[in-house]
Amino acid sequence: MDYQAPSAIVDPQLSCGGEVNYGRFCDRRIDALAARAAARQTDDPRAAYDLWAEVDRRLTDAAAVVPLTSSIEVAFVSERVRNLNAGGLSQVWVR
Repeated sequence: MDYQAPSAIVDPQLSCGGEVNYGRFCDRRIDALAARAAARQTDDPRAAYDLWAEVDRRLTDAAAVVPLTSSIEVAFVSERVRNLNAGGLSQVWVR
């Protein structure tokens, strides 16, 4: 994602003509709704937000993307280890 906006994910990955739509998901009605949302972004951000929320609901209902992994990381350490989540191994200390 090169810009923090819904279109930065939806257009390339989940639209019918998306350049990285590897799952080949295609729903022209969702594409049209996303185009309306993108067009409203500058003149009516609140309306665009509502339209993007509807795009999200439709993509979720269609199960356009199914995550296969979880980004949750688990670390098993001694009770003596402190400050593990503070910003890297350089911040860890042992009592």
